[in-house]
Amino acid sequence: MSARSSNRRKSGIRSRFGITISVVILSVAILNVVQFLSMTRINTYAAKLDMIKAADAVMELNFDSSGFYKDIAEIESAHNVYIEIYKPHENLIYTTNNNSWIFNPDQQNSSESELKPRIMKVLRHKDNRDGSYFEERQEFFAVARYVVYGDFTHDDIGIILYSSVDIITSTAKTASWTFFGISMVILLVAIVALIIYTMAFVRPLDTVNDITKKIARMDFGEKCPSFRIRELDELSSSVNALSASLELSLKDLQIKNKRLEQEIEKERQVIEMRKQFTANASHELKTPLAIIQGYAEGLKYGITDESPEEYCDTIIEEVQKMNSLVVRLLEITKYDYRGNFVTCVPLCIHDELERYLDSVRLLLSQKNIQIEFDVSSDYIGYTDRELIDNIFGNYISNAISHCENEKIIRVSCTPVKDSYRISVFNTGKLIAQEDIENIWQSFYRADKAHSRAEGRFGLGLSIVAAAQKILGRDYGARNHDDGVEFWFDIARYEKPKNNYENPADNA
Repeated sequence: MSARSSNRRKSGIRSRFGITISVVILSVAILNVVQFLSMTRINTYAAKLDMIKAADAVMELNFDSSGFYKDIAEIESAHNVYIEIYKPHENLIYTTNNNSWIFNPDQQNSSESELKPRIMKVLRHKDNRDGSYFEERQEFFAVARYVVYGDFTHDDIGIILYSSVDIITSTAKTASWTFFGISMVILLVAIVALIIYTMAFVRPLDTVNDITKKIARMDFGEKCPSFRIRELDELSSSVNALSASLELSLKDLQIKNKRLEQEIEKERQVIEMRKQFTANASHELKTPLAIIQGYAEGLKYGITDESPEEYCDTIIEEVQKMNSLVVRLLEITKYDYRGNFVTCVPLCIHDELERYLDSVRLLLSQKNIQIEFDVSSDYIGYTDRELIDNIFGNYISNAISHCENEKIIRVSCTPVKDSYRISVFNTGKLIAQEDIENIWQSFYRADKAHSRAEGRFGLGLSIVAAAQKILGRDYGARNHDDGVEFWFDIARYEKPKNNYENPADNA
């Protein structure tokens, strides 16, 4: 991966991380601003609810009980309020200032027992549906302000509770700064956790990203590791599955491409061979045509001292050579287009080969060639009789033409896997190693000494190759110390399990 790509990715990660942190900080800032602005109101509302609870607790007290003072003092301390209690007609009978209690009708007119209510001015007043009210009051001779809650019992006893606004404000400030401090700690923890969590995703994603880039470059050597985070582990498994599938598809495609290249190369070679074949055929036909034309013109214009019969014999001989060449060309063409249209029958290899040898024994005798025949009569092949005769005939003809020295031709047959291998060996010159692969091509002559005067055009072995390709069997040639061996395979005949009929009888 290039340094520019790595820096660009890291810059993108920093940008997204910065945006996330900014959003978190902005959210915390907005939350703190809101709580700073509303904490006093919230505490005031909470104080009012607490005053209502305190008033309800006072109403449940037994005013005649000896423990009244202790109970009401606990209520004042628990709810942080000042309490005043009035009888009807606004007669103050209890106030927190002196903790006095004169709820005694005999003492109401006594000046010593008279209680003084708080002197305040009302800043705000709000009646509640149940007959109670809330007020905000301020002392005449001080700046202290109070939230006041007033209510009446079922005996028309009035209860007024005072809660200091300064205390509420102080509590609100304390709560706000406490909330701010806690939010800062939480923000710091959140940033650290976000960094850790982000890196827990970024590093595996970097690994997966690097591997996917390698996959894009057709490099499937590295696989994604497993991760502790389930989603990343599933992503890793999916990338590995994709990599394996692409690798398999690529290998299959490479194999098919290789086959296609081989087919294209084979087709190119075939086209080249056809061009060469056409050129060779044209060349082979050009010579006899020129001879025929020359001798024919000599006869026409009488420009020869030889007898006309000799000219005619030469013309007939060249026509026969041309006819032989055309027949062999047609034979190769027939095999090229014959394909799988063959008629295979069971036949006795010994009898089939011996029958053909009988037809050339006179020629063998004239050339003083000794034939050695080693083929068992038990070998039954399964092949096309016409093709086997043509293949064996070309091998024998080739052996007769090149048989030298001891002048021995040896015909043998041996089992090879599911086939029988028929070999035709002749003593004589060896074939050059570079020529062994080319002798199966049309018009190719390994032995240039054998000219067209012998009526040989280099087509016999190419006919063998075409016939064996039709049959789907192997063929070849190899040198020995004293000569050359040509061989070809034919399929074995498998005996039917029932109702077996001896193919040798039918042959």
